[in-house]
Amino acid sequence: MPEPKPIPSSASLPDSPYQLKSLLQTGWFYPLLACLFLLLLLSAKQIGSYDLGTHLKTGLWIGQNHSIPVKDTFTYTQTDRDYLDSNGLYQVILYLLQKTLGYPALVLLNMTVLTLIFFFFLGRLKLSQASPGLTYLCLLLALFMMERRFVVRPEVFSWFFLSLTLLILDQRTRNRDFLYLLPLIQLFWVNFEGLFILGWFAMAVYALSEFFHQKRWDPKLIGVALLSVAADFLNPYFIKGVLFPLVLLTRLQGSNLHKQTITELLSPLEYLKTQNLHYDSNLHIFLFFLLAGLCLLFLVLTRKRRKLHEFLLLAAFGYMAFTAVRNIPLFALVAVPILASAIQDYRTQHSWRLNLGKVLPLLGGLFILLVSLRVMTNAYYITDRRVDRLGLGLDSERLPVKAAEFLTQNHLDGRLLNHLDFGGWLDWKGP
Repeated sequence: MPEPKPIPSSASLPDSPYQLKSLLQTGWFYPLLACLFLLLLLSAKQIGSYDLGTHLKTGLWIGQNHSIPVKDTFTYTQTDRDYLDSNGLYQVILYLLQKTLGYPALVLLNMTVLTLIFFFFLGRLKLSQASPGLTYLCLLLALFMMERRFVVRPEVFSWFFLSLTLLILDQRTRNRDFLYLLPLIQLFWVNFEGLFILGWFAMAVYALSEFFHQKRWDPKLIGVALLSVAADFLNPYFIKGVLFPLVLLTRLQGSNLHKQTITELLSPLEYLKTQNLHYDSNLHIFLFFLLAGLCLLFLVLTRKRRKLHEFLLLAAFGYMAFTAVRNIPLFALVAVPILASAIQDYRTQHSWRLNLGKVLPLLGGLFILLVSLRVMTNAYYITDRRVDRLGLGLDSERLPVKAAEFLTQNHLDGRLLNHLDFGGWLDWKGP
């Protein structure tokens, strides 16, 4: 693979197209701002996550017992079974927020994290030198691929930590060094969600890419990566906590019960077989295939300018997304900025210009306005055959809120043959 052309220093780069003056002149400021508004609307969903009750109950349990659970205390037939809670810090924060500010605060926390991810994502697109128009299209592509999983769940924090890690590593190639933050990121990540091992992979492929293209190892990056791995051992379960991602991996393989019964663990093709093939209800799947195809096309067209870590990231996260639909947002976060960089390189190489004045920004802003109106009236979700609804707080039609109240008020304290979806809430609010 030929060595990519060197990146010009910041002194030789032209004025950034993302400067406010430039954005206002080209008309792209308001469409990009509208993307942020649409993100806020799509993330402002009533909470219908079936895992919420379990997370809140575990946060309460940790506070009461001043320790992390090591046995399955919530399942009376399995109380002697070893239990590993990879979301402890997330659950404590969630419980404290709910206790002090109520359920709307949980949605606001999610909206805040997703907004930060938006700016990290925008930062990576800016590093790719993509034009504002291309940035707008990339933001929309990622947004529609990811929004189905804008739910109050710890995986959103994995998106956050992965986006920040990739931004730091990308900036490293532009002589902006924030590597010292990576061990701190891993320390929080391992106590928030079990996908922290993705940070290891990202650091490893960037280090390997540096060696491949520069014929030398980057001692600082290697040192920071080792410190980051060491930081992951600072979890309540020590080595068991570090090895937990390998346990998660078994849930995505073969005929495992989780794989058979949980829709989010289906592959995109299996998902399409079980769902109505209406284009709205499967838009994120079709966009995933579109993104994968475009990445493959432009990687081939600009292969002489691509770096090894781009190929490795796309291959690994593409495989994850082809394995389970829940990983499609991770693929979008990784792949879209790489695609933007490849398209920008192709445009530069072939002097490809498309100048529609301010017509295209106007149409882009109008499109987001129409989509936003549909989200605000819930028509977006109804047409999509989904039960999501705009708003803060609980979705009492999806969670068994009144059922739990009935059990408590009538002192129905016996053991329950529970349901996989509703059991968490009954743990939290049942007798």
